[in-house]
Amino acid sequence: MMGKRHREDPGDPAAPSGYYVPWREDRVLRLGTDFSGLDVVVLVLRRLGVPFEHCFSSDSDPKVRALIQHQHKPNILFEDVTARVTALCPAVDLYVLGPPCQTFSSAGKQAGTSDPRGQLFLNGLDYVVLKRPRVVIFENVPRITQHKNAVEVMFAVLDKADYKVWWQILDSQDYGVPQQRKRFYLVAVLITGNLEPFSFPGRLTQLTMTRLDDMIP
Repeated sequence: MMGKRHREDPGDPAAPSGYYVPWREDRVLRLGTDFSGLDVVVLVLRRLGVPFEHCFSSDSDPKVRALIQHQHKPNILFEDVTARVTALCPAVDLYVLGPPCQTFSSAGKQAGTSDPRGQLFLNGLDYVVLKRPRVVIFENVPRITQHKNAVEVMFAVLDKADYKVWWQILDSQDYGVPQQRKRFYLVAVLITGNLEPFSFPGRLTQLTMTRLDDMIP
């Protein structure tokens, strides 16, 4: 199991500073995503009205890439994160990744990092170490917490790279989504001086549901 210090722990605000990519003068957020899927984070930023530049996305599925290109039009759309040269990737402020979960899922064979799909998160860590995004958001299935050779590697790499890490298991049904879907979320923030503690959002209050037959005259 993971140490408690990784969960909702604000840590030491006097932690050492690290190199980071400075904000652009126009304060536009630079976004990059890997294993992007539907690239929902793009929709979220648009809905929130946050100005951003979609620097890159990636996905191995050609149909998903076609959707991403049509809907979001990133500056660069990678096909294979294992084949690209990380040093040539754009630097971003917000980096979001959701690597394949099948090898960690309770519905799978629990192969973990012995399955090549279970090692793809390492490519994401390579990007973080080299490009130093201000914030990293990692999403996967809750069962990944049982795979020490995955999560402990993540924590160790991020800690060495001067990131403060928080993690939590969240359930979509607690946030207004009509679906029970628990996921592991990790948020890592680059330490650049006085770091304000991050906290995950609390559960929404019970929503009032309207019956379909009540809506029909």
